[in-house]
Amino acid sequence: MQEAETPSPGNNHTLAYLRRLEQRHEQLLQILVRQQELIARLDRNIGEGFSSLERELREGLSRTDRDLREVKSDLVIAENNILKRIGEHYETSRRLNEHEDRLVTLEAERFGPAP
Repeated sequence: MQEAETPSPGNNHTLAYLRRLEQRHEQLLQILVRQQELIARLDRNIGEGFSSLERELREGLSRTDRDLREVKSDLVIAENNILKRIGEHYETSRRLNEHEDRLVTLEAERFGPAP
């Protein structure tokens, strides 16, 4: 027991070496803890980034869908207006033709048959 209690040169070197190993072990553990914290932070930041990107993408797609629906409704309104104008033009042409036919008939009655 006395040999274990009294430090000898061999014991001193062994104890010093073990202390250095313990310090190195402690340093490595601290480095590992810091790296785990960094990895956790990176994971959180990447997750938040992807969530933000996904949210922006959904909002962009919904805006695009809404814009496309608005364009489609504008096209339908424009088509209806064109059809309405075509119908008005047709009605006006028909009425003009009827008036022209009546004028020809009236002129034929008044002045006689056309030569």
